[in-house]
Amino acid sequence: MKNLILLLFVVGCGDYDEILNSQVEPEPTPFRMYMEYEQDGNGYYHISYPQGVSSSHGRIYCETLPTQRVFWSSPNTFDTYFQQQWFSTPIIQYSTYSSSQGIAQQLFYIYEPFVGDTLTLVGGLSENTWDYLQVIIH
Repeated sequence: MKNLILLLFVVGCGDYDEILNSQVEPEPTPFRMYMEYEQDGNGYYHISYPQGVSSSHGRIYCETLPTQRVFWSSPNTFDTYFQQQWFSTPIIQYSTYSSSQGIAQQLFYIYEPFVGDTLTLVGGLSENTWDYLQVIIH
């Protein structure tokens, strides 16, 4: 019985040493952002602003793993006046989760003063996995 316990201890300790010292790099998480608008040769997307409306929304997509959290942001903002104060809000924000097919989507805000501007939309999974797209509003 003593020999059996000693044998289990010696065999068990040897396996852990190999596992703890392995330097296996994890595969990168797939991440691709896109839009369903016309894209030019320089990578810019183009949206025509709908006439006769005060504001509208565009849609951006991300392809990744199923049920993956995707964070959204933008340096572009719009201003609103509320209770005697001006507030500046990013055109896209917060986060969404990808579907069971691995597709995430989010709306971004556009309004008439953006016509002629290039907007930047940022999406990411982490500090190391992110990208941005730019869209020109016509």
